[in-house]
Amino acid sequence: MTFTFDAVEDARRTSEKYKLLYKIVHLPSEVCSKLILGKGYPCNFILDETGKIIFAQSAFSENGEMILEEIFTPKIDSLLMDLRTKSIKKNF
Repeated sequence: MTFTFDAVEDARRTSEKYKLLYKIVHLPSEVCSKLILGKGYPCNFILDETGKIIFAQSAFSENGEMILEEIFTPKIDSLLMDLRTKSIKKNF
């Protein structure tokens, strides 16, 4: 899920253009400013299963795919591996 203060129609076009698989929620800019915890735009968070922020990154890049591939994908993969490991240990 992502939050934006961009116009709803702009968000819809972006979602279609990049074939985003997650929901885009429009919020007033004041609310978005509170959500980013002073980190700047864009601000990305990874939450654990309880909703706790376990990773936050504020970065802008002309190549958003680079940030996804170099920062977020490895971090998410690592966290998923940790969850699998914990789950396996629980079952033994």
